[in-house]
Amino acid sequence: MSVFDPFRALPRTPAAACSMLALGVESSLAQIIEAWIPCFSRTEVFAMIYELRVYQPVPGQMPKLLARFREKALPIWERHGIRPIGFWTTLVGESSNELTYMLPWESLADRETRWTAFQNDPAWHKVRDDSERDGPIVERISNQILTPTPFSALK
Repeated sequence: MSVFDPFRALPRTPAAACSMLALGVESSLAQIIEAWIPCFSRTEVFAMIYELRVYQPVPGQMPKLLARFREKALPIWERHGIRPIGFWTTLVGESSNELTYMLPWESLADRETRWTAFQNDPAWHKVRDDSERDGPIVERISNQILTPTPFSALK
């Protein structure tokens, strides 16, 4: 049984999009594309950006950091429409004391809107303050905003 892919019929290049539209191919997605971004490829229309965040907890504080995400931060993120792709701890690398996660965003503006709303949420302030009552649990955070290559499995 094949998995339904609503994008499989979408054109892969601007020329194919224009040809499809010129031929009058009926498709609700094609009509949406025609209405607001004519003659663009699927990748150009549906491209996402991704944020890669790496946390280095204070030594010995990884369990508290993991609990804070698992039990408190994720429900707050859900309210703001922030849905992580995944979370990882480092098995082999420079440091085994790292938590890495990835977030998908529709655009930089989407990231700014949602992340700012989360950062300003009083519920998040309470969670952060409560989890750090006995001292900080995060030593350093790094983040990168990534854009997929044309050959990436994630678009």
